[in-house]
Amino acid sequence: MTQKRKNIGAKVQKLSHLMVQLKNRRVEHLGMTQQQANVINYLYNHPDQDIYQKDIAAHLSLKNSSVTSLIANLEKNGFLCKVADPKDARHKKIVLTDRACSEHLVCLDYVNAIEDRMLAGMSAQELEVFDDLLRRAIGNIAQ
Repeated sequence: MTQKRKNIGAKVQKLSHLMVQLKNRRVEHLGMTQQQANVINYLYNHPDQDIYQKDIAAHLSLKNSSVTSLIANLEKNGFLCKVADPKDARHKKIVLTDRACSEHLVCLDYVNAIEDRMLAGMSAQELEVFDDLLRRAIGNIAQ
């Protein structure tokens, strides 16, 4: 790369860290972390699919052991439950409880407010460019 480096990776990491901190502060009174809220969000947005622990791990790019802990805590706090798959009882589907569905809407409001704060002052065109660049950067790293 011939362009002068601008320490972009450190800035992306700092932005991510600040967003995680802010999201954690916003959802802690609900009895969850932002990572747990991400699990709930994923399940909420896939209501017609059977979701298993491996699906959550793949979606969030986490190790299975990390997802095991997330799911155990969410289950303990009444946000989700495991249901035996009728096709194979060894596999457990992850299902949201009514509590999780109602709290999800609160979390979504928090996330939207945080994103609005992050993107404040950017024009529609800048937002399109920003979104495109982030998608491309993620794609480059994910390969």
